Amino acid sequence: MEHKRDLKQDDIVDNVIGFGVSFGFFLLVAVIFTIASLFQH
Repeated sequence: MEHKRDLKQDDIVDNVIGFGVSFGFFLLVAVIFTIASLFQH
């Protein structure tokens, strides 16, 4: 049986997706703060 290999691949995919979502959210917040600071000046 090679279910362990599949589980490892699924875990990696989940980690990559989770990291992508977190990084995307952080990038979105950074862009919003940048635009807000530009409008303040």
